[in-house]
Amino acid sequence: MKKTLNITVVIPYYFPFSGGQEMHTYFLVKYLKKFNVKIRIITTKTDNELKSYEKYNNVEIFRLKPLFDIYSNPFPMGLFNLLMRLDTDIFHIQGFWSFFANITTLVSKIRNIPIVFSFHGFQSTLFEKNILTRLIVYTYLFTIGKLMIRNLDIITCNHIQDKKILEKMGINERKIKILPSGLDTEIYDKISKKITPKLENYFISKYNISKPILLYVGRLIERKGCQFLLKALPSVIKKYPKLKCIIIGDGPQEKTFKELAIKLGLKNNTIFTGYLKPVSKELIFFYKIGDIQILPSSAESMPVSVMEGLYFGKNILITDLHFAKWISYNGKKLYIPLNPENIYDMSQKIINLLENKELREKLSKEGKEFIRENLSWNELAKLTYKLYLKRLNYS
Repeated sequence: MKKTLNITVVIPYYFPFSGGQEMHTYFLVKYLKKFNVKIRIITTKTDNELKSYEKYNNVEIFRLKPLFDIYSNPFPMGLFNLLMRLDTDIFHIQGFWSFFANITTLVSKIRNIPIVFSFHGFQSTLFEKNILTRLIVYTYLFTIGKLMIRNLDIITCNHIQDKKILEKMGINERKIKILPSGLDTEIYDKISKKITPKLENYFISKYNISKPILLYVGRLIERKGCQFLLKALPSVIKKYPKLKCIIIGDGPQEKTFKELAIKLGLKNNTIFTGYLKPVSKELIFFYKIGDIQILPSSAESMPVSVMEGLYFGKNILITDLHFAKWISYNGKKLYIPLNPENIYDMSQKIINLLENKELREKLSKEGKEFIRENLSWNELAKLTYKLYLKRLNYS
């Protein structure tokens, strides 16, 4: 009988927090449980209603109070002591810019415990902030960050573009494994079937929805580019006066974006839903009825919202940077490329796509096929488990 593998997953934020890194980890853990493993998760206590410790679906979850927070990077109280005493075979760190990663790397060195590290993209926008922020980022990269990278055993990333970034950071190519994020298609299908015509009519009435429908799904923060989408809408609305732009998500810029929408005369054409629970009936309803999904972001890795949109046949308009290059099928792009700061170009591409039914249907069909064939969590969890065994020299 094979030894039960004891895995400690370390991540700054975790479900029900709904970011891409958090959802990636949630589904990875769900499918890893099919193997002979014992899993615990160490994360931040983001809400007083959440328990500091619980066992959920046979997974231990430790939630630590943050002492302070810098650029959405919480410093966890008691993490070092907890990691020093826990019985574990391997650490799996999620995310690069975190005190969680730094402390776990230090403990792994002291205790001689192997690490698998998952890289979820490089936030280049940190370099675009004020001088103090840039100073902090550069100091981190060339001191703690550099030391941490040297001590990592295996680094996974989502696609070849992220692999190139890691190589530029001086990481040995042999340490890097491409292991993309995935989509739990089973649960999406299950929830989708529960959306009855009666429920659809309820949501349509609740939000006063009319066609065509544009979707933005993501945090309401500057780097996600919602402000550029809003600025592109007036030209589109001249041609499609009944258009609705559904903006799904919350964040520190929510008030600013709502004020911008009013200033641009978009009050009757924009709907801010606020936070919607991941894989909820309401979220999936919007994916089902939307026509085009737009993400004018400046920094991502492999956005879950884009995978969700593709699976539900949405046409994707996304910034034409490295984090979009993985969206291809049979060697062809599955998305319409954007330069977010070119507002006129964005509005014209939205109009052209709305007018081209043949292209919309082609992209919709290929997007669904791409997700089903390439991003199954069953297969991705199996590859991750094999990676653990390889690092531990288990047969």
